Amino acid sequence: MEREKWIDMGKGIAILSVIFGHLSSLNSKNSIYLLVYAFHMPIFWIISGMLLYGKNYDDIPMLEVIKKKAKSIMYPYIIFSLIIIAYNYIGLNLKLVVKNSVYFRGMNCLWFLPVLFVAEIVFIYLIKHRKNMVLWGIIFAVIATLIAVFLSKTELFKENPMKTYKKYVLIIPKVCFALSFISLGYTIKEYFKIIKKIWVLFALIGVSVSYYIIRVYHKKTDINYCVIHSPKVFWVCAIIISVSILIICKVLEKNKILEYFGK
Repeated sequence: MEREKWIDMGKGIAILSVIFGHLSSLNSKNSIYLLVYAFHMPIFWIISGMLLYGKNYDDIPMLEVIKKKAKSIMYPYIIFSLIIIAYNYIGLNLKLVVKNSVYFRGMNCLWFLPVLFVAEIVFIYLIKHRKNMVLWGIIFAVIATLIAVFLSKTELFKENPMKTYKKYVLIIPKVCFALSFISLGYTIKEYFKIIKKIWVLFALIGVSVSYYIIRVYHKKTDINYCVIHSPKVFWVCAIIISVSILIICKVLEKNKILEYFGK
């Protein structure tokens, strides 16, 4: 299948958004932080779903799928985790770093990789068995939201990096978040064949309106810690902004700078 440059552009925007998001998180109340954190992980997962669309896994055993995904996703996770462990060898945080790495909690941005690994394995299993991905996407979204709301209302799961039990629990809602957006990307990929230039106008309006809603009604989003201040605002704006960005990329078709970062 020919590589679609507009998808590389979308990945490039997502990667740059992660960078700017972490820089802006020095002041988590600023508007850039609120905007970027509302979509920079969802758009990655939507793109993952789009990349899975059209691939035939019927004749590939799940064990082979797991091996392939482990090589492409978990190998980098292990390498960079070892680098961070080595970096912290003489520091006081070595025990924490090792625990987080082993429990797939990951350090900093590395949490994304094991979540993506588990989510794609589960998703491929579902599409191999001809499951209704729209329904499953909704189910995963509900599960993720309920867990996030529960975590926000109980002292039991307040963030404490030294409690090992939480490391296992946290990956569950994050995988559900990932699966819901992967399902969305997989479902809408076919419709991007009919994108017209006029859609850019609606995409820009969608991003602008979502940005305003986030500024006014949403205080914080951090999927890594399962923090979703306003679930309704998060889901609506994350989908609108992510899809709008991808529509713009599809219409533009190519941009060497964004393609470079995406690749």
